[in-house]
Amino acid sequence: NLLFQSDWTQVTDSPLSAEAKAAWAAYRQALRDLPDGIDWSTVTSSADINWPIVPGVTIPEVAGPEDTPIDQPL
Repeated sequence: NLLFQSDWTQVTDSPLSAEAKAAWAAYRQALRDLPDGIDWSTVTSSADINWPIVPGVTIPEVAGPEDTPIDQPL
């Protein structure tokens, strides 16, 4: 599970900076808080859940059709 996979970030001898460790602690807390903030009657798969973003990961923006030049192939 995601909490178990990130346990290493909180141990005393973790190689992370204090700032990174705090970011991971916030991420882990968001994972713990997640079940209380979900309307489970609307969830049909894990894709329906707005998961917390792992610290240090940048999610690229997806260009919509309006961003694609007309003369460029898709």
